[in-house]
Amino acid sequence: MKRLQASLALPRGRAKRRHYDQAFKRHLVELTLVPGASVARTALDHRLNANILFRWRRHYLRELEGAGQQAAGALLPVTVSDAKEARENGPK
Repeated sequence: MKRLQASLALPRGRAKRRHYDQAFKRHLVELTLVPGASVARTALDHRLNANILFRWRRHYLRELEGAGQQAAGALLPVTVSDAKEARENGPK
């Protein structure tokens, strides 16, 4: 009997890390961005550690912020003048 129990024991190594699909990560992050949503509850519902989901959320929000900065670089210069002056001069 001892021999059977010894063979059923789990190895004493580290558990392998899980790898998640980008679409899955993005879906969970978008669930947390809904007003009133709880990151911790979403993580528990999907059997994840909340810290992992917070990290994914931080990366996603930084990506959005970076995309916004790139678009801001494409703005055109604008000249502001008084409304009265603009009516007098008309369109150029």
